[in-house]
Parts: sequence; structure tokens; C-alpha cells
Amino acid sequence: MSVRLGNTAINKLYLGDTAINKVYLGNNLIYPNNIELFTTSAAAIGANETNDTSGWGFGGAIDLISQATDVQDGNYALKATYNQDAGSTSHRISYNFPTEVGATYNVSFWAKSTGANSRSWLWTGTSDSTAQVFNSEWQYYTETVTATGTTIQMRFFPGVGGTGNLGVEMFIDNISVVKNTISNSILDASPVAYWTSDSIDSSAINDGDNVSIWEDTIGGNNFMNTNGQPTLHIGTNGNRMVEFDGVDDLMQLANGSLLSYTGQTDEWSIVMKIGDIIDNNGIGILTKSSTGSAFTFQYEMSVQDDRTAWRAGGQGGTDFNFGGLGNDLLIMTVSTTTISPYVNGNVLSAYSVGNHVNTIPLTLGGRAGSSQDYKNCQIEFVAIFDKVLSTSEMNAINTEFNVN
Repeated sequence: MSVRLGNTAINKLYLGDTAINKVYLGNNLIYPNNIELFTTSAAAIGANETNDTSGWGFGGAIDLISQATDVQDGNYALKATYNQDAGSTSHRISYNFPTEVGATYNVSFWAKSTGANSRSWLWTGTSDSTAQVFNSEWQYYTETVTATGTTIQMRFFPGVGGTGNLGVEMFIDNISVVKNTISNSILDASPVAYWTSDSIDSSAINDGDNVSIWEDTIGGNNFMNTNGQPTLHIGTNGNRMVEFDGVDDLMQLANGSLLSYTGQTDEWSIVMKIGDIIDNNGIGILTKSSTGSAFTFQYEMSVQDDRTAWRAGGQGGTDFNFGGLGNDLLIMTVSTTTISPYVNGNVLSAYSVGNHVNTIPLTLGGRAGSSQDYKNCQIEFVAIFDKVLSTSEMNAINTEFNVN
């Protein structure tokens, strides 16, 4: 989705003299659009449009062109013309975009038709597509679809087959495909803090851009860059992540009183999605602990030597040798007596909870103040809850992220 004034893309929005960094529609980030997946150069692609039909497939009953005479916005739009009176030959146009199984995508487009029954219909790779019949004037249409595979094919039909369709013209313009990275299952479980893929530094647009802030979408507990320079990593399916180099990168909260819990008294849970990189050097992925010879762990999730480490109140341990992690969902629940760790839905050994507390800020990418404990890793999102997640809540999260 692009924001435009006429044919000019707007790169910054203001309310009076104040710059607006983000605009949400419900839970969906609609400005800026940082994870637009439909970016091939062709007609009907908004800001990337060119005068061609790259990437589009079409059947033998269709003449497909890029044209500049009748457009909704910009310079070009697709025009598909039904060239037969009978419907025995394939009569659709289609485009594939890459997806992640279980992820939700918000698709929008403008369309119109000179004849009856032209429509968006029968998309593959999802069970959520609905038939939407086009009018004779430009109209805005939306689809919210969940991927059942690694590709969704958008399909548009000028007419629906049979006789009487010869010469029907269908126009498509300004298509947008945006991955919805706000998790419904996590929101349903009522987190007290939630750092999402969308809330990573809005000034970081391209892979490798510097990340200085990661905003908490629930409680305003923002992670700030305090050492080195974390960067943005964009995965193959459009996933935005913060990457830490394992040398000196570190982000932390403002002070040690934020998201502080006391073992054997409080209960809490943590959910984290890690990316492609997770090395065996260093320690902490998420840590609230001191460094030095006498550690005072309040809580920590980490990986060392292919093993997960989980601590709460100074107690915990290592378990479950993976032989290398990557793109995994980590969950830790802490009751007044027990630490229960899960990786990709698998429950590991439980540990006793200690009662250590400290005044050290929560950090990402390592332990504060120790050059020995930085972690080379990518983190897609983190959520913290002030309760033990129930079995049904964890099952819903595992199902959404396809780890059951």
C-alpha cells in the first residue's frame, strides 16, 4: 500500500508540525508499509509500476496488456480482455506471491469491468479467498488470507465462462500484498509487553539498516540501542527481524524496574521467535542478569553450545541438544515453583525457581556489560506476560506459528 497525493508518493505524514511514524488500521500497520511483498515491476503495482505484465500468467481466452488510458492511480493498469464467446479455454489472469505457512496476508487492489461477472475468485494456497464481483466503476477491494502453503496465487476472471463474454474488459490497478505480523494468538493471551516485527525502528527499511529502537506495542517499554549497532534483517518471506552481531550489539530497557519479577512470588511467561541465525558462541538472547563471577539471574533465555538455557530467580539449567537452532519458537513459563521451557511446542525438562532479583535492565542480544556474552542472533518478536500461559493459549500460539 502506498500513500499518495495524486501521482506523488508521500514519504512522511504530519499532524500539525509533528511527524507521524506509524498508522494502524486495527492491529495492522498500514503506514509505513515495510513488508510489501508485491514488488515486482509491472503495471498495477503502485510505486513500482512499469509498462509491462511481468509475473502475470493468463489463459488462452485472455488478451492481457499494460495500458495507460484507463488507470485508477499512477501511470499504468492491467487490462484483461475476454477474446472468445465460449468458456472452454482458460479465462483467468493470475499472480503468485511467496508466503509462510500459517501467516496472514492483507491483500488490496482496485478493479472494474465493462461486463457482468468479472471477479476475484478461486485463489489457491489459501482457504480464505472469497468471490468479489467487480462494478463498472473503479472500486477498492480487500482480501485477508491465511497461507496453507508457501505460495498464494491471486486469480482474476473477466466474466466467468460460458457464452456472452466476448469483448468483456477487466481492469486491475494498485495491488498491495502485506504480511500481517501482529499475532492474534499472542494478543488474545494479553501480553504486558510485545515487541513485534512491525514495531522495529520505522527508519529501518532495507536489509542491513541500523536499528536504534524497538517499540513495545503494549506498555511502551521500548528497547534502545545501547552498544554496538543492531541492524534490520528481512527474511525471504518478508519477516522483519533485529540482528545482533555477537561482538558488541546490545539493546536494553531504560531501567531495571521495568518488567521485573520476583521468583517464588510472581508468575510470568515469555514467547520469542528467533530467525535464521543463532550461533553457539555468547550467551544471552534475552537476559535480566548481572555479569561477572557472581551472576544474579532474574530471568534469561539463551543458547550455548547448541543447548537452550533457561533461568528464573537464579535457578535453571540447560537441556535439549538441537545441533543448531534457527527459525524457532521459544516459550518459557514461570510459576512460583517451576520453570517450564518449550521449543517449537516440545516441552523440555522443568526446573525449580529461585528468588534472585536485581536492578539491572532487561537486555536483548547479550548480557549487559560483558564483552564475553554477546550473542549473534536474529529476533523476530518478543512477548512477555504477567502470568503462566495456559495450555490452550500455548497451543493457539504454536498453531499460529505452525510448530505443532
